[in-house]
Formats: sequence, C-alpha cells, structure tokens
Amino acid sequence: MPTTKKVDVSIPAGVSEGKKLRVPGKGVVGSNNRAGDLYVVIREAPHPKFRRNGDNLEVDVDIPYTIAALGGEVKVPTLRGTVAMRVPPGTQSGQTFRLANQGIAKPGGQRSHLFAKARITVPKRLTDEERRLLEQLENLRRVTA
Repeated sequence: MPTTKKVDVSIPAGVSEGKKLRVPGKGVVGSNNRAGDLYVVIREAPHPKFRRNGDNLEVDVDIPYTIAALGGEVKVPTLRGTVAMRVPPGTQSGQTFRLANQGIAKPGGQRSHLFAKARITVPKRLTDEERRLLEQLENLRRVTA
C-alpha cells in the first residue's frame, strides 16, 4: 500500500507549464532499499487578471473613453502592485502596450514584459450636461466630415 508524505519542493522563478522537476532521493523506496527520485510536473492555475503568453503576461485594462480620446494616464495592475501607464490620444480598443520588466520573474533575476490590452469603457448613464456636450461634439464632427 502506498504511503503519503510531504516533500518541500523549490520551484524556480519563471518555470513553465509542463516542466518536470526532479527531487533526488524523495521518491519511492525501491528493491535496493534506497529512495528513488521524485518527479513533479508543473501545472499552472489560471489567474483572475493575468494571462500567460510564453514568458510574458497579458492583462486587460479599462480605459475611460475620454482618456482614450484625449490621452492621459491609467493605473495598470502588475504582479507587484500597480503602475501608471501613459495613454496616447486616439487610443483604440484592443490596442496593446508593452510595460517592460513588469511580467514574470525569470531565472537570473530578470523579468519578462507585461502587455496591457486597452478596453475602452463608456458610461452607461450620462448626466444631462455630459449628454449635451457629447451631442455638441457629435454635431461638430458631422459638420467637419
């Protein structure tokens, strides 16, 4: 009958899905009365915010339509907190921005990149003033088109 025991395994930074790690001397005891090696296969659990793409990470970032049109700054979640990201005027939904060294830790201490994908947001409800100003903007655009 197999026995169960706990084994501490050190997982190296940046290890990827499907990678096998060998833990010497922590496996089943064989006929020679010596413990063999234990092999651990890495499986990644999905993260609620981030997606892995090779060594890099991806995240969707909500950007208000006003900032997408005029430019500005938004907060982007990273594995270590949030960072400010500059959004250029005219940003389109689906546009991707690279945040260097904000991704997964890699062997040797370096970090991969985080790619922030713009998701333009539009308010569901407008104030009377917002509606009036947007209608004025639409009229201006119609005249110049």
